[in-house]
Amino acid sequence: MEDLELIRTWHRRIQAIYAQEFLTSIRGIDDEQRYQHNNVNLYERYYQVTSQSRNKREGDSFNREYIIDDLTYLSDQVLYFTAEVYLYAPYINNPLEHGIQPPGYSRVLYPNYQNLPAKRFDMSAETAFEKLYGYWNRLANLINYFLPTPIAEKKVSFSVVVDALEQQTSYQDNEGLKWLVAFKKNEYKKFLDKRNPVVHHLTTATAFRFNHLNARDKETLELLMQKRFSTPNFLKQNLQLSIESFVHTLNLLEEINQVDHTD
Repeated sequence: MEDLELIRTWHRRIQAIYAQEFLTSIRGIDDEQRYQHNNVNLYERYYQVTSQSRNKREGDSFNREYIIDDLTYLSDQVLYFTAEVYLYAPYINNPLEHGIQPPGYSRVLYPNYQNLPAKRFDMSAETAFEKLYGYWNRLANLINYFLPTPIAEKKVSFSVVVDALEQQTSYQDNEGLKWLVAFKKNEYKKFLDKRNPVVHHLTTATAFRFNHLNARDKETLELLMQKRFSTPNFLKQNLQLSIESFVHTLNLLEEINQVDHTD
């Protein structure tokens, strides 16, 4: 099989997983329904909302074309790597299936014979986490532009900007802001709890290896594997939340614009 045909075959398999797991992105996976979510074209809505802003500043480096392109591309990447995680998940090695009790040992051992799908599983999952983190920081760049006192670009992060929204604005009754604040305190915190150790301490593969070695009984190992097998659905949930966060951000910015125009 030539490389190009191999690429096309791989793409068809990934697309099948999109359909099977109901995965999508901001752009969507159907050419006829590009950017359509709940009967709203998010691309058109984005430009409608951002074109209304009068929040211009001298030396302003905000580029709304860059932002929507980056959000769309990062969303596509999360979609793709999440699908890869689903692809590899059924085939990763499970130490629980290889229990042995060598002569002289008082307990059963469960060796970790890492296979190729397991290695690729970890690689794709880590990449998906990083793309999600980048996505929410790009969303923070968008929100930051609308703040009365924007955060310095090098200090912008999703958590910092949402905190600034609460402190600097009076939109506490806005459903978009309520959603973003609740998301930051709950689902986003859970996301960071999984993402940060990988980035700052140990890779997924290394962490699993040593957690496996430290598992002294079957029950501990079962919990470890349950957590491992939950990764695809966790990424799927966060992919869905990333689209919701964009929708709620646009709803919030629309109200900010209306106030700007009234003033």
